[in-house]
Amino acid sequence: MPSFYKFQNRSQRLHLFKGNITEAEFKGILGHNDSTKKLRGKNNGNYLGHITVKPVADEFESKLMGRTAIVPYPKKQGKNTRYFLIQSNKCSLFGLDLNIDSLPFHEQDIAVGACASASLWIAQFAIQKWFDIPIRSLAEITEISRLQTPYALPSPLYPSEGLTPSEIVAYLENIGIHFQVYDIQSLEDKKIEMKTKAGIEVSLNELIEDIIHAYFDAGFPIICNLDLGEDDNYNGHAVVLSGYKENKQKDIIELYLHDDKI
Repeated sequence: MPSFYKFQNRSQRLHLFKGNITEAEFKGILGHNDSTKKLRGKNNGNYLGHITVKPVADEFESKLMGRTAIVPYPKKQGKNTRYFLIQSNKCSLFGLDLNIDSLPFHEQDIAVGACASASLWIAQFAIQKWFDIPIRSLAEITEISRLQTPYALPSPLYPSEGLTPSEIVAYLENIGIHFQVYDIQSLEDKKIEMKTKAGIEVSLNELIEDIIHAYFDAGFPIICNLDLGEDDNYNGHAVVLSGYKENKQKDIIELYLHDDKI
């Protein structure tokens, strides 16, 4: 690449709406006194959210997604009910104020932050209403996580190879957030303890569902550490649990994840 190459430094934002709208109709709306209401439609239902397309690409030459907010699935589906972690997302379209309730998403950018950094980026929006914390970029989260970890091995910050569990903990401790860690073995031990000491028979799935219900009822996100079992590259893949669907009996039958890449 030649010296003094001018890299693109502007992102694109794609706005999504229900139905079709022509350019002439859109320009007419912009000149209307009550344009925001006309563009949103009844109850803001016409606006579906926005996607940020960054000027950088991955190894497959696909443009990376920056901050993105899309409306969740409908709350009701037959006799089933969906629950999501949401917050208010405001944006401007040619001066028109638009808003949706959703949990923002960001794709990983391996240059500055892999899946764990992206998960921490997503989770910060869900807890900001509870804690006075600044909203940080992927690069800032990676840097704080790596530099605050005791006895970290001396290795380059960038490109990011992903964060270890201890580096995730270091970041959360740095911003003063209390957290709880659950693993499958500890839940298995808890199941045995409940049967031995209290005579209560519970399954592993029931314990996991209780954790999900408790944290979502309180409005707190859950970062899941997944072993996808495909190869070593996908072991320890971090995602954010953004919602779930339960049936009439309050059993969780579907999980919704903000998965930054896979």
